[in-house]
Amino acid sequence: MAANRKWYQDRRLWVEAFVLVNLAFLSVDIYIAHSVNEFRRWPEYIPLYFSLAAPAVLLVGLLAGEWGGYRSAWRDLGYLVGWAAVAVGWSA
Repeated sequence: MAANRKWYQDRRLWVEAFVLVNLAFLSVDIYIAHSVNEFRRWPEYIPLYFSLAAPAVLLVGLLAGEWGGYRSAWRDLGYLVGWAAVAVGWSA
């Protein structure tokens, strides 16, 4: 980000914030979808717990990357959450 630009003018930051919020609201969708059968099988909780934890992890990375100066933390935590999402989706 250029030194003369404000944080709210950073398009990349807005896209990343959109992805983070979208992932956070996914937990509501998963809860509604799995409530139909009342979480009959225990593996149905795995995507729910993941979708609750992933936005928190990404938020830590976003704050560390944007305001803490640790860009690599944001990238690495993004990769971690992304690969974990693939593993959760593959196992479900």
